[in-house]
Amino acid sequence: MIGLVSVLWGCRTDSDITASWPPEVTHSVTSTDTGSETGSATETEEETAADSDSDSDSDSDSGGGSDTDLGCWEGDYPIVEADDVAVISRYSCVTGRLTVQGTALTALDLPRLAFVGSDLDVIDNATLARLEFGALAAVGGRVHIEGNDALARLELDGLTSVGSNLYLFDNASLAALDGFSALGVVGGDLVVSLNPRLTEIAGFGALTTLPGDLKIVDNAELTAVTGFVSLSAVEGELGVYYDDALRSLRGLSGVSECGALYIVGNGSLE
Repeated sequence: MIGLVSVLWGCRTDSDITASWPPEVTHSVTSTDTGSETGSATETEEETAADSDSDSDSDSDSGGGSDTDLGCWEGDYPIVEADDVAVISRYSCVTGRLTVQGTALTALDLPRLAFVGSDLDVIDNATLARLEFGALAAVGGRVHIEGNDALARLELDGLTSVGSNLYLFDNASLAALDGFSALGVVGGDLVVSLNPRLTEIAGFGALTTLPGDLKIVDNAELTAVTGFVSLSAVEGELGVYYDDALRSLRGLSGVSECGALYIVGNGSLE
């Protein structure tokens, strides 16, 4: 299969295939310690709330109020509860890491947020059904979305740049991946794995090269990869493993260079 797919795609690989076997889909973080961060954020949150209260009278006459952009939040910001969302929704950037972990939120919409200086982690939010960052253009570190059982709607269509890895793992209700249409830069690996209801990977139309690995692994109901239509080079491993329902990799037909190529265990792939 490797030879056949190499011919069909014209994917020129290094003379020695060095990718690991069995495939590694590990990632650098599965949980984030928000304990110490929460305390400092809460204290600052109280100060911000107090400032907001003192400003509310003057803002109300001009129609400002919560619509006032407070600029950049300096440092990391953990979202644990709804009050945290209310505070950070007034800022257009976070200079450190933005973490959403273990919350009881059902939806998270931050329409003002345009920049995250470090990592964006959305992990283990059991009831989170919708994640929408409509203005988010750049993340300086990784984007890690994992273990959000109810997540069915993921909207990051304005995102143009991710400084490190992009991980989409184990989101049990995610049926379609058709966003990321403006994403032209990913600084590391891009991995889509263990999303049991995912049927199609579309989007990613602006991505032309990837300096790390592209791995699509063990998505039980995935039938087609139609995205990545502009992708021509994967400098690391291009691996598609154990996607039992997969029938089409049409979106990857433009890939002409890759460090290593594995198409393994996809029983329905013709």
